[in-house]
Amino acid sequence: MGNAKLAVGGFSMGGLITRYALARMEQDPGLPDHETATYLSYDTPHQGAWFPVSLQAFTHYATDKWGDVPTLGPVLRQLSGLLNSPAAKEMARWHIGKVDAEPEQAPERVAFLRKLDELGGWPRNVRTIGVANGVKTGVGNGAEAGATAVRCDGETLQDTWLKIQAKGDQIVARLQTAGDEATMVRTSGLPDIDGAPGGLFTMQSAAGDTGSFGLAALLMSLIGNEVDPDVITTSCFIPSISAVASGDINDPKALHAPIAAGDSVLDAFHCAGRNEGHTTMTEELGAWLVNEIVAE
Repeated sequence: MGNAKLAVGGFSMGGLITRYALARMEQDPGLPDHETATYLSYDTPHQGAWFPVSLQAFTHYATDKWGDVPTLGPVLRQLSGLLNSPAAKEMARWHIGKVDAEPEQAPERVAFLRKLDELGGWPRNVRTIGVANGVKTGVGNGAEAGATAVRCDGETLQDTWLKIQAKGDQIVARLQTAGDEATMVRTSGLPDIDGAPGGLFTMQSAAGDTGSFGLAALLMSLIGNEVDPDVITTSCFIPSISAVASGDINDPKALHAPIAAGDSVLDAFHCAGRNEGHTTMTEELGAWLVNEIVAE
């Protein structure tokens, strides 16, 4: 109760949903006043999120092969289903629905962006602020483009590996079950985004926080294979320039460049001091948000 205006926002995809809701409430006369002064987003994929194509391909491949196995099958089907869920399709800048699909924006994302654009893209009667779990300096997370992120060999998979995404034409994954021909997963024209500055892909499991490629390593092990040591466990999930809406994540130069104060469409933003887990709530980012809201 009272006359104070609201501060409204969300984490990750929740920030996009809130952005859409506020914009629609401003444009649709049949909806009530949103009574909001500040819109905030927390590591939100304003310009899209990144799921490694190699990881998507491996997940779908493993589900096709072992999705009916009583113990592991439900886990594989769940992971494949998450990658093909409406939310994942709407947020992912590049998506494949099956192992041999061409990476592209899913129709669900195209439709969502069109609806958002029809509403003007952003709410206009609020102050917009946001934070990124990645740095603004352009310094990446150390994952070297083209490097092998994870490789295994064993009982069910032979010389199977996933690579860190690089620019240009690339084979990002080699997938082979015992007795079958290898499936080669290729990409063309994608940026070197796995190692870009931004919020890191995290995935909680029974083994702890595995990260993106760490999850693949765990699955490879569970289906009876020996995984090479020195796995590159994680990758960029929400590039910093996406979280603060300052550039196109398809542009390699923008992806790895420092972010200046005037680059963002947000009224104010703050980037973390290091590349950390996506949606990690830190004292640094939390204090900045509170100070911005209080100062409004």
